[in-house]
Amino acid sequence: MGIGWKKWTYVSGPAWFFLVLFCIRDWNLTGQALIAVALLFSFLNGAWLLSRYIRNDQAVKQAEQAVNLIRRMRHDWMNHVQVLMGYASLKKMERILPYLQRLAGLAMEEREVRRATYPPLVLFLMGMCEQYSQFRWSVEIDPHFRLTEEKQGTWLLEVIEETISFLSHSSSIESETPRIFLHIKEVAKGSGQLVILFSLHETNFAELGLSDAEWRRLRQILRRKKAKMEIINGATDIRICSIKARSYG
Repeated sequence: MGIGWKKWTYVSGPAWFFLVLFCIRDWNLTGQALIAVALLFSFLNGAWLLSRYIRNDQAVKQAEQAVNLIRRMRHDWMNHVQVLMGYASLKKMERILPYLQRLAGLAMEEREVRRATYPPLVLFLMGMCEQYSQFRWSVEIDPHFRLTEEKQGTWLLEVIEETISFLSHSSSIESETPRIFLHIKEVAKGSGQLVILFSLHETNFAELGLSDAEWRRLRQILRRKKAKMEIINGATDIRICSIKARSYG
């Protein structure tokens, strides 16, 4: 949605007015003091309004993501119901149980995602199959993994989103849609040092058509987020870990 020019004008207009007023003529000491106070108040009020607009904008975006996710899930499950009804009407009972077992597997994958516990991260992971559909996604979260502070969830979300967005720009996906396994864990239980592992099956990351300069840029971006990236195991895995424990934010 973003912040439109009307809101920017509303936020910054008073401060610009007093700044111009201060500059267009010579004021005595009292006048300068009054305008300075008004200018300071305008800046502070503008900053408060801007932060409120940004929070509201983020809330709207998250709500839209949730609505889109619910709409997709409803559409998918209605399709599943229709398939099962079709098997039943055609008396193909032998195909119903395998299909139900596949649905149970999908439900288990969604349950796995919810173990991330940080709601914005859970929402992103549940929606990334649709948002980044050039890959097939599987998420695994270590059974002992626990977020101990919100900053960890924010760090995970930013790093995962940045990396997936980078991978989505690949230009050399020629075979069937590759599957990427995303694994989240701690270096050691209770250490607070997080590890994100992207594992690409059927091909490797070197074949995605991304240049060395692009990979260097991703490393630089992640380094600014206090993350270290390595490409390992013959370029089939990307390992990203926090530079040190408790280094988030």
